[in-house]
Amino acid sequence: MAARLKTLGKWVVSYAGNKYSVLGPRFYEIAKVELRPPTPGEMSKEAFLNCLVALEVYFLFYVGECIGRKRLPGYNIEGTTHYSWIHYLV
Repeated sequence: MAARLKTLGKWVVSYAGNKYSVLGPRFYEIAKVELRPPTPGEMSKEAFLNCLVALEVYFLFYVGECIGRKRLPGYNIEGTTHYSWIHYLV
């Protein structure tokens, strides 16, 4: 079993080596630039944009709720519109 795994490992490495050597050295130059982690300046810009997107989603949800209720104040819950504290005093 171990011998078969070793043979399979060698085959995978040789296949991957042949496959990626076709891409050439230009592939590695591009990958080195494109796959690097973001710099702190880029992260702050992305964080700001993500906050803007989150605010947009929140406000669109809020506007949708107002449209669904057909008014700006909260929902009309039966029993709370004309509530009297006199019941607790008696």
